[in-house]
Amino acid sequence: VEDIGIAPTPTCGFAVRLQGAAGAVQITASHNPAPWNGLKMFGHDGAVLSASDGAKVRALYEAGGFPRAAWDGIGQMRVPPDVQAEHAKAVLD
Repeated sequence: VEDIGIAPTPTCGFAVRLQGAAGAVQITASHNPAPWNGLKMFGHDGAVLSASDGAKVRALYEAGGFPRAAWDGIGQMRVPPDVQAEHAKAVLD
């Protein structure tokens, strides 16, 4: 897990590409009321998943037939270098 902290959606997509990640999940609250808070998923290209790809992920989750890691087998979390600064530099360049 790469924790980039609090970041806008475009920075999350940039981080996926910068880190060469398989994808990302952004916890989003945005400007909406609490019931509309949710998860925004990104593909390996840093783009938010399409509605059809999101529906596939949801169907997999709801089917419950996927392996789950034990609490002590999840892996590690790290905080990468300042992704927001890298994103700002890329925009300015």
